[in-house]
Amino acid sequence: MTNVSRETLVRELLLASRRMFQGTLASVKRACGKENCRCAKGHLHGPHTYLTLTKTNGRRTGMYIPNDAEPDAKRAVDAWKQFWDAATSLSDLNREE
Repeated sequence: MTNVSRETLVRELLLASRRMFQGTLASVKRACGKENCRCAKGHLHGPHTYLTLTKTNGRRTGMYIPNDAEPDAKRAVDAWKQFWDAATSLSDLNREE
């Protein structure tokens, strides 16, 4: 483990927590289900971006992300990864003491 201070890790946790989503982004093509639509012949709609989340009850849900919000959603998912990395580093530091 690198020599990172507890204060630095807590600051990273606080910063990341302000803008994070725990989830996964996926680019999806879908059929709408209309029998006369082009997608019924294999020309699917999309790709569209979805954020897959796991709720506190363990159930998964998806959330459509508009194209203009995709960069913000990616930053929010990346912030979760930073939060998780800082939290596990802090946990490692606590075990060492």
